[in-house]
Amino acid sequence: MSMETNLHGRLRNTALPVNVALLPVFEAVVNSIHAIEDARLRSGKGRVTVEIIRDQQESLDLHSDDESEGFERPRDIVGFKIRDNGIGFNEENMTSFLTLDSEYKASKGGRGIGRLLWLKAFKRVSVESVFAVGKKELFVRTFHFNRSEGVCKNTVKKKSSGRISTTVHLEGFEQKYRDYARKSAKTIASNLLEHCLWNFIKDGGAPKISIKDGGKTVGLFSVYDKLMVSSATTDKIEIKGTNFELIHIRLRAHTNSYHKVAFCAANRVVKEESIRGKVAGLFGNLGDSNGQFIYACYVSSKLLDD
Repeated sequence: MSMETNLHGRLRNTALPVNVALLPVFEAVVNSIHAIEDARLRSGKGRVTVEIIRDQQESLDLHSDDESEGFERPRDIVGFKIRDNGIGFNEENMTSFLTLDSEYKASKGGRGIGRLLWLKAFKRVSVESVFAVGKKELFVRTFHFNRSEGVCKNTVKKKSSGRISTTVHLEGFEQKYRDYARKSAKTIASNLLEHCLWNFIKDGGAPKISIKDGGKTVGLFSVYDKLMVSSATTDKIEIKGTNFELIHIRLRAHTNSYHKVAFCAANRVVKEESIRGKVAGLFGNLGDSNGQFIYACYVSSKLLDD
């Protein structure tokens, strides 16, 4: 007999600490990256846009997490729209979405819980996705996702023309997470880059990702260029007959940065470990002619995949 699932129970047992309030948004971006990889777009053709939706009724004051740049305090964030030109919600991807703890994207490091995080931090989600069947037929799928009904109002209609794209609208940012989330586009872009950094340095690279906030747009590649002190270097080692690939990078030092080793599996960072104090004399930032930096090492291996 098949076992039934309980969405309310799964949400109750899914943790989302307030100090990672934007993790559901970042996971939606990772989903978009995977969708672009599945679409097998030519290099440089993938696009992901994260639009910040702000409370238009809130008054402004003169405080900000970007005070050094003299910006007024941004209005509270009430939602996000994540758009991509990936493969879309075709039948296979929709079936996976409807399956809690799906293993459909296990080879990409997906654990099937990203959409649960959406409902931890947001009241509801709406999706519109244009996808292709075969080489010529286009369809548009729309549906809603919320805590009380799960997936509802799922409709699929044939579309005579248009481009393949998906928009995920995360609506109703919960106050307890809203209060802890970073507010400025620049800071959100920096945090998103750190979450997705592995996609930028691995073979194949990342699609063009940008944060849109009103009339301002911040591109993650420009943030990446400012964050990197020098080009990444690659090394290979063998331990007890097992091969490991190491990618060494130097990143601009900032308040929350630390020297670390990041262990990767299935093209995804799984665990990060601080090495500050674990190497003789390695306590503070390092420095060279380019200024202060922190060291990070990304480790991958078939052993870690398995």
